[in-house]
Formats: sequence, structure tokens, C-alpha cells
Amino acid sequence: MDKNQILEFVKKQTLAVLSTVTPDSKSQSAVMAIAVTNNWQILMSTEAETRKVSNLKNNPSSSLIIGGLESPSIQLDGQTIITSGPEAESVKAQILAIHPDTKDYLTSTSVFLKFIPSWLRYSDFSQSSPVVVEINF
Repeated sequence: MDKNQILEFVKKQTLAVLSTVTPDSKSQSAVMAIAVTNNWQILMSTEAETRKVSNLKNNPSSSLIIGGLESPSIQLDGQTIITSGPEAESVKAQILAIHPDTKDYLTSTSVFLKFIPSWLRYSDFSQSSPVVVEINF
């Protein structure tokens, strides 16, 4: 399993768990709809008043979990950037291009996030010989 094969698996996924860090160093997690680009950016949207946005303003360090017990799982560490201006419009357009069905969920107060990975672990224990791959970006 190489980086490109893992990317193709990740691009087929629609949900992830995003974990952020509070100002007092507690973790908080949320299930997020995701759209994945060809260059490993994982795009998400949320509302401005959420805990995750508040946490990310203080500390962009974050983690994502994709997949589960009946399919391979992906752990990613990195940073989640709160986009603004033309970059936010670009992220919104990319999300809609990948998942046009999310249009009704995006509002005038939506915030667009871009996760940039620094580390990844792919684990597939469904095989008789488990496959585990780690990648540093």
C-alpha cells in the first residue's frame, strides 16, 4: 500500500472525526463531512460559533480519524486552517465540486476548514497479514 493508493481510499470516504485542543489542553472531537483533494488537503465546513472553530483559533494542531473496524482506518495528525476571503471561497467551491449534495448544508455563516496532514498511519487488520503503513508529509 503506497501513498497514492491510500489517497484513493481516503478520497472515497465522506466522514471523519476531527479532534481539536481546548485552551486548557483538553481534547474535543466532532464527526465531520469531508472532501479530499488530490494534494492531501482535507476540506470541511462548520458554523462559526462551534467549539472546534474556537479551539482552532487558539491552536491549529488537530487530528483526523477516517474509516473503521470493517474497513481500513487512517489516523492523521496535522493542522486545520480556518480559511477566509478568496481561500474560503475556493475551499467552498472544491467541497461543492466533490460533494454537490452538501449545498443545502452551507449557509452564509459557514466557516471553511482545510486540514493539512503532517503524519499518517494506515491500518488494515481485516487481512490475515495486517497492513500498517506510516507516512510523514
